Amino acid sequence: MQRFRLHGFGKIAVVMFLSVITPYYGAEVPTGRAPEWIKQLDRANKAEAVLLSDDQHGKIAERTKRKVLNRVTVDQLKLLFKADANWNGPKNKCEPVYGARLLYHLTSSSKQKDKTLVLNLCLHCDEFFAEQNGKSIDHGNFRAAMHPALLEIFRALFPDDRQLTIVK
Repeated sequence: MQRFRLHGFGKIAVVMFLSVITPYYGAEVPTGRAPEWIKQLDRANKAEAVLLSDDQHGKIAERTKRKVLNRVTVDQLKLLFKADANWNGPKNKCEPVYGARLLYHLTSSSKQKDKTLVLNLCLHCDEFFAEQNGKSIDHGNFRAAMHPALLEIFRALFPDDRQLTIVK
């Protein structure tokens, strides 16, 4: 059996090939940009949070009473959502279970009626689904760095919820 050996140009070609593909396969997934709809949060005159039940067949229902968010919490969420580094997280291979929802009631501009921006969150696999006035506008992943802050906010709002205690 003959051994395969690289000489001269062959060695250089292999090193060049590996140096080109390594950044794509060995590096962290690059961060993205905050979605365009995030800019609308500046028009929110009221924000609420609620926990959900998701049957994983497309039916999502609110399982707790809605809680109105105070200004400090709203500002914390805006900072998280506006940071470009928090978006376009690695894709997960799980089916999202949307367990939390944020509702933003937006003041109208001169041309538009009042709107509601809804953000459904899966705190297991860091996915979101955004809709406005009942119509889907975006979905995707947020980065894992945002996960602990979101979980802390929801645990503070719903301290006695058993399902939130098992989310990691």
